[in-house]
Amino acid sequence: MISVTSVAKPRCQHSGLCGGCTWQDIAYPEQLRMKTALGQRLIDAALPRTVRVQPTLPSTPVVNPWGYRHKMHFVFDHRAMGHYMMRSRPVFDG
Repeated sequence: MISVTSVAKPRCQHSGLCGGCTWQDIAYPEQLRMKTALGQRLIDAALPRTVRVQPTLPSTPVVNPWGYRHKMHFVFDHRAMGHYMMRSRPVFDG
C-alpha cells in the first residue's frame, strides 16, 4: 500500500497510457524503498530457506532521477516501435 504522501505527479504526458514508466506517480524515495523490497523478495523466492544471505542493500539514489532510464525494452509491431500500452499488448508509440 502506498501512502498519500508517496504520490507524485508524473512528468511524462503519456504516463498512464504507456507501460514504459509505470512508477512515475510514486515519489522517488518510495520508489527506492519499493525497489529494495522487490529485490529482497526475488532473492528470497529464488534461494532455499536454508541458505543464509546478507540483507539486501538499499537502492542507490541518484541526484536527478528524471530524464533517463536504466533499462529500455522496446517492442515492435507492423507499424511502430514503442512500449506496450499499460496492462495490454497494443504498442504505444506516442
